[in-house]
Amino acid sequence: MACERRSTDVVWLLVKSPTSSFPGNRLPLRGEVLQVFLFHHKIQKEVLFAAAASTAEKVLEVWRRANIPTSVVSWVKKKILKLYEEYGALAKSKSRKTETEEMKRCIFRDSLEDMFNIAHSKAMEAEIPEEDKAFLEVQREDRQSSSMAGVDEKLKRATEEKRRKRQRMEEMKKKDAAASSSTLDRDVALDLESSTTSSSSNEETEDDDFKAPTPAKCPRRRPPKENKLTKELTPAWERDNLSIRAATSSYAAAAMSLGHDIEHITVSRSSIHRVRVKNREEIAMSLSFKPEVPLVLHWDGKLLPSLADGRSLEERVAVLVSGEDTEELLGVPVSADGTGQAVAETALKLVRESSLEGNIIGMAFDTTAANTGMVQGACIRI
Repeated sequence: MACERRSTDVVWLLVKSPTSSFPGNRLPLRGEVLQVFLFHHKIQKEVLFAAAASTAEKVLEVWRRANIPTSVVSWVKKKILKLYEEYGALAKSKSRKTETEEMKRCIFRDSLEDMFNIAHSKAMEAEIPEEDKAFLEVQREDRQSSSMAGVDEKLKRATEEKRRKRQRMEEMKKKDAAASSSTLDRDVALDLESSTTSSSSNEETEDDDFKAPTPAKCPRRRPPKENKLTKELTPAWERDNLSIRAATSSYAAAAMSLGHDIEHITVSRSSIHRVRVKNREEIAMSLSFKPEVPLVLHWDGKLLPSLADGRSLEERVAVLVSGEDTEELLGVPVSADGTGQAVAETALKLVRESSLEGNIIGMAFDTTAANTGMVQGACIRI
């Protein structure tokens, strides 16, 4: 069913025509979902919610064939409508030719090449074959490198059928060894022709859903874009508390100002989000405190203005560990009160979270009653 019905009107920014179905045997892209939605909404004249429902049904059918758990239908509809809202917001300003608008359009065009991800949040934990999980992972990263196994299975069956026919022919040769060579050669030729015709017929009658897109209707794959997202960008975005959208815009603007053509580099929100998450994990691992030397536990409590309103006071306990050539501030959390028991619980919680119980060999603290009490003192409790 690859591109069965297609309007002759090319959609602005999408540079493609609305279509009634999804091409190929891969999970749909955002751009392909938008094409199908516009077909139902613009060509079939369906209202927004009806067009979203029709599109969601077709999207879910493709995901069901891939045997991957998906989110609920209502959530899929909302995601389709949100995609259309993004497109509509850009379409309202299509007459503007400013640099900002052009950058927004370029970012949106790049995002259309991303997979329309409706996988369930726990799809990777579901009881499905590992090959289906691997297929989902590969589709998220490089959609062109894999496809559903429908066509391969049919080719496998056709090859197996051809092998069995050849085996039967060999048996016929042994049984009819006494027959004339001319008759035997004619039978073998007929069997070979029948085998080839049957195999070709099997290949030609494959399910239309799994036909490769024709060059005339499906564009050639673009060359891979350059990935210039370095690890140093993530801390800069975190310091300014930038959202994914803001980080994408600032990255694209910086790339343009440095003379890069953003048509040839990765500027989609999903790509930047994936790199940002990966960099966060790597930075967190590099910053983890794992000393190999004995440590001394220090703590000190202070009354400080509350971060909530700035007027009231709250008890905070600074907890620090030190050792040979090393020192680490574990935190300055809020304590329930200034009693020895509360201070001890606060300090021990940070020590356990950092897995340093086995390294502590001593304590350092002020000689207050809360710290040095013979029964309720923090040092006694610890």
